[in-house]
Amino acid sequence: MLACQEPPVTRETQPVTVTVAAPKLTLPTDRLSLRVSLEVPREKGGIFRIFAEHPKAGRNSSVEDERFIGYVTAMAGPAPKDPKKAEALNQVSVELPIPASFENWGRGKSTIRFTVIGMGEAEVKVKKLGLALITDDRGVPLR
Repeated sequence: MLACQEPPVTRETQPVTVTVAAPKLTLPTDRLSLRVSLEVPREKGGIFRIFAEHPKAGRNSSVEDERFIGYVTAMAGPAPKDPKKAEALNQVSVELPIPASFENWGRGKSTIRFTVIGMGEAEVKVKKLGLALITDDRGVPLR
Protein backbone atom coordinates (compact mmCIF):
# COMPACT_ATOMS: atom_id res chain seq x y z
CA MET A 1 0.00 0.00 0.00
CA LEU A 2 1.09 3.52 -0.71
CA ALA A 3 1.84 5.61 2.36
CA CYS A 4 0.29 9.01 1.76
CA GLN A 5 1.81 12.37 2.57
CA GLU A 6 -1.24 14.22 1.33
CA PRO A 7 -2.84 17.06 3.31
CA PRO A 8 -5.89 16.23 5.44
CA VAL A 9 -9.24 16.16 3.65
CA THR A 10 -12.18 18.13 5.01
CA ARG A 11 -15.42 19.48 3.65
CA GLU A 12 -13.72 22.86 3.35
CA THR A 13 -10.57 21.67 1.59
CA GLN A 14 -10.03 20.55 -1.97
CA PRO A 15 -10.33 16.83 -2.70
CA VAL A 16 -7.05 14.92 -2.71
CA THR A 17 -6.06 12.68 -5.64
CA VAL A 18 -3.59 9.86 -5.00
CA THR A 19 -2.04 7.66 -7.71
CA VAL A 20 -1.42 4.01 -6.83
CA ALA A 21 0.16 1.12 -8.70
CA ALA A 22 -2.31 -1.37 -10.15
CA PRO A 23 -1.51 -5.07 -9.72
CA LYS A 24 -1.18 -7.09 -12.91
CA LEU A 25 -4.36 -9.01 -13.59
CA THR A 26 -4.00 -12.31 -15.39
CA LEU A 27 -7.65 -13.15 -16.10
CA PRO A 28 -10.62 -10.96 -16.99
CA THR A 29 -12.40 -12.36 -13.94
CA ASP A 30 -9.74 -11.22 -11.45
CA ARG A 31 -11.23 -8.84 -8.88
CA LEU A 32 -9.59 -6.02 -6.94
CA SER A 33 -10.24 -4.23 -3.68
CA LEU A 34 -9.12 -0.83 -2.48
CA ARG A 35 -7.46 -0.84 0.93
CA VAL A 36 -7.66 2.42 2.83
CA SER A 37 -6.15 3.42 6.18
CA LEU A 38 -7.11 6.75 7.70
CA GLU A 39 -7.04 8.84 10.85
CA VAL A 40 -9.87 10.96 12.19
CA PRO A 41 -10.25 12.88 15.46
CA ARG A 42 -11.82 10.47 17.95
CA GLU A 43 -14.37 12.97 19.26
CA LYS A 44 -15.58 14.08 15.79
CA GLY A 45 -15.55 11.11 13.45
CA GLY A 46 -15.47 11.69 9.70
CA ILE A 47 -16.92 10.81 6.33
CA PHE A 48 -15.34 10.71 2.88
CA ARG A 49 -16.16 9.45 -0.62
CA ILE A 50 -13.74 7.84 -3.04
CA PHE A 51 -13.81 7.99 -6.84
CA ALA A 52 -11.42 6.26 -9.26
CA GLU A 53 -10.02 7.94 -12.37
CA HIS A 54 -12.13 11.03 -11.69
CA PRO A 55 -9.67 13.71 -10.49
CA LYS A 56 -12.28 16.45 -10.93
CA ALA A 57 -14.73 14.72 -8.57
CA GLY A 58 -16.10 16.94 -5.83
CA ARG A 59 -18.74 17.08 -3.12
CA ASN A 60 -21.52 17.30 -5.72
CA SER A 61 -20.30 14.36 -7.84
CA SER A 62 -22.94 11.68 -8.20
CA VAL A 63 -22.57 8.37 -6.39
CA GLU A 64 -24.30 6.92 -9.47
CA ASP A 65 -21.11 7.61 -11.48
CA GLU A 66 -19.47 4.31 -12.51
CA ARG A 67 -16.18 5.54 -11.04
CA PHE A 68 -17.63 5.90 -7.52
CA ILE A 69 -15.90 3.30 -5.34
CA GLY A 70 -17.66 3.93 -2.06
CA TYR A 71 -17.63 5.95 1.11
CA VAL A 72 -16.20 5.46 4.56
CA THR A 73 -17.74 6.66 7.80
CA ALA A 74 -15.71 6.74 11.02
CA MET A 75 -18.03 7.19 13.97
CA ALA A 76 -17.19 9.63 16.74
CA GLY A 77 -16.33 8.33 20.17
CA PRO A 78 -15.40 9.80 23.50
CA ALA A 79 -12.11 11.64 23.71
CA PRO A 80 -9.49 9.75 25.72
CA LYS A 81 -9.48 10.58 29.44
CA ASP A 82 -5.70 10.50 29.58
CA PRO A 83 -4.18 11.72 26.30
CA LYS A 84 -0.79 10.33 27.36
CA LYS A 85 -2.15 6.78 27.46
CA ALA A 86 -4.55 6.80 24.51
CA GLU A 87 -4.44 8.08 20.97
CA ALA A 88 -6.59 11.13 20.29
CA LEU A 89 -7.14 9.81 16.75
CA ASN A 90 -9.17 6.88 15.50
CA GLN A 91 -7.10 4.65 13.25
CA VAL A 92 -9.51 3.17 10.70
CA SER A 93 -8.72 0.60 8.01
CA VAL A 94 -11.26 -0.58 5.45
CA GLU A 95 -11.33 -2.58 2.25
CA LEU A 96 -13.74 -1.60 -0.53
CA PRO A 97 -14.42 -3.91 -3.50
CA ILE A 98 -13.70 -2.35 -6.86
CA PRO A 99 -16.94 -2.44 -8.90
CA ALA A 100 -17.44 -4.29 -12.18
CA SER A 101 -17.26 -0.94 -13.99
CA PHE A 102 -13.47 -1.28 -13.52
CA GLU A 103 -13.53 -2.87 -17.00
CA ASN A 104 -14.45 0.54 -18.42
CA TRP A 105 -11.96 2.77 -16.62
CA GLY A 106 -9.15 0.71 -15.15
CA ARG A 107 -8.23 -2.61 -16.72
CA GLY A 108 -4.84 -2.57 -18.39
CA LYS A 109 -3.56 0.52 -16.59
CA SER A 110 -0.34 0.41 -14.59
CA THR A 111 -1.53 3.11 -12.19
CA ILE A 112 -4.94 4.28 -11.05
CA ARG A 113 -5.88 7.64 -9.52
CA PHE A 114 -8.21 7.75 -6.53
CA THR A 115 -9.84 11.01 -5.46
CA VAL A 116 -10.80 11.39 -1.81
CA ILE A 117 -13.52 13.91 -0.95
CA GLY A 118 -14.28 15.07 2.59
CA MET A 119 -18.00 15.18 3.42
CA GLY A 120 -18.05 15.73 7.17
CA GLU A 121 -16.82 18.38 9.57
CA ALA A 122 -13.75 16.56 10.83
CA GLU A 123 -10.30 16.46 9.30
CA VAL A 124 -9.70 13.05 7.70
CA LYS A 125 -6.09 12.09 7.02
CA VAL A 126 -5.54 9.36 4.43
CA LYS A 127 -2.55 7.39 5.70
CA LYS A 128 -2.36 4.57 3.14
CA LEU A 129 -4.11 3.66 -0.08
CA GLY A 130 -3.55 0.57 -2.21
CA LEU A 131 -5.06 -2.01 -4.53
CA ALA A 132 -5.05 -5.74 -3.88
CA LEU A 133 -6.23 -8.83 -5.71
CA ILE A 134 -9.15 -10.41 -3.85
CA THR A 135 -8.17 -13.93 -2.81
CA ASP A 136 -9.51 -16.73 -0.62
CA ASP A 137 -7.79 -17.99 2.56
CA ARG A 138 -5.30 -19.99 0.48
CA GLY A 139 -4.29 -17.00 -1.66
CA VAL A 140 -6.23 -18.21 -4.71
CA PRO A 141 -7.86 -15.32 -6.61
CA LEU A 142 -11.64 -15.21 -6.22
CA ARG A 143 -13.39 -15.08 -9.58
